[in-house]
Amino acid sequence: MPIKPGLTMFLSAVKTAFVENAMFRLLKPLPLTLAIAALSIITTGCATNSAKGRFLNALQNTNAYGNDPIDVYINQTKIFSSLGFATPSSTYTNIATGNDTFEGFESPADTSLVFNNLTANLTGGDQYTLIVAGLAGGSGTLAPTLIYQHDENVVPPANKLEFRVINASPDSPTSVDVWIIPEPTTGPEGTCASHAQDNCPISGLTYTSPTNISQYLTFTAVQGGNFGLFVTFHNSTSLIAETTLPGSAGSITTIVLVDKANGSFMSPTPVILEDLQ
Repeated sequence: MPIKPGLTMFLSAVKTAFVENAMFRLLKPLPLTLAIAALSIITTGCATNSAKGRFLNALQNTNAYGNDPIDVYINQTKIFSSLGFATPSSTYTNIATGNDTFEGFESPADTSLVFNNLTANLTGGDQYTLIVAGLAGGSGTLAPTLIYQHDENVVPPANKLEFRVINASPDSPTSVDVWIIPEPTTGPEGTCASHAQDNCPISGLTYTSPTNISQYLTFTAVQGGNFGLFVTFHNSTSLIAETTLPGSAGSITTIVLVDKANGSFMSPTPVILEDLQ
């Protein structure tokens, strides 16, 4: 006996409702699972892809950019704000990895370009010191350049500390020697050539990459905790710059040699960056 059309429609509706209800029960937990998976992917991506950096403005001719601080954009996003000459950013900041493009503008309007087309290839998970050096508007060897290297920031062995020196002075002599002497000290005695094994650990530091960044230098902490830093002409006793370095055990310090503001020679006072204290 043929089934009536009305009964056929009723059975079809019951079947559809049953299938949809079963599918709803099966798929109901899925959105939460997907959300957790997506969050995991995003979190992992951030942890893997992010680098950290601090920035130093070493463009000494501040009168070329209105004697104003600069804002630094990375990949067209403002990352560092109001950086005066020889004044570093205060903390490490998250930066995208890969080939990043850097631009600087006069702060706060950000309409007057100070430098552009500087690039750095940063690795995820690493920390970096980034320095723009040279002259704003300069060309050739005096063109703005980006000096950078990843920061080690691994706690030194017991009772040890580390120093690193970067030459970011475009008006630096061809090369300089760097003395690091425990306090109390009155400075170098003789030339670096005659003291290379003790108080003059850096000989021939230049402004030209790759010899503008020293290795990390390990020292034994001393009573009183300070060291004297002295910069001389290469293999000469003529002093260019000096300062006192913090020297507590377990610390890491980066010293940056810069020019005098709107001058034509290396500043007598380097910039001190506390990497790990």
